[in-house]
Amino acid sequence: MVRNGGSGMHVIEVDGWSALLWAALLLVPSALVSSALLFPLRARLRSPLVLGWLTTFLTAVLLPLWTPGLRLTSLWPAVCVATLSLPLEPWLRKRDERRREG
Repeated sequence: MVRNGGSGMHVIEVDGWSALLWAALLLVPSALVSSALLFPLRARLRSPLVLGWLTTFLTAVLLPLWTPGLRLTSLWPAVCVATLSLPLEPWLRKRDERRREG
C-alpha cells in the first residue's frame, strides 16, 4: 500500500524521506487549522469523541494536501487514523491526568 516513488495504484505515495520530514513539520499546523475550522461545531456536538474524530480526520486529509511529495489516492488512511484515535482516547486522557498529578 505504501510506495516509495514511481507511479502506480497505491493508497499512499511517498517520494522520499524529505516528504516524511515535511509531513512531520506540517503536522502541528494541519492540526491547528483543523481545530480552528471545527471550533464552531464545538457547542453543537455533545460528544468530545465525535469532535476528536472529526479533527483527526480533517488533519489526516489536510496533511497530504499540504505536504510536497506525499499523496493519497483514497481517504481510507484518514478514516483509519481517525478511527484508531477513538479507542486510544481514554488511555491518553488517563495518561495526561497522571502526568498533571505528578
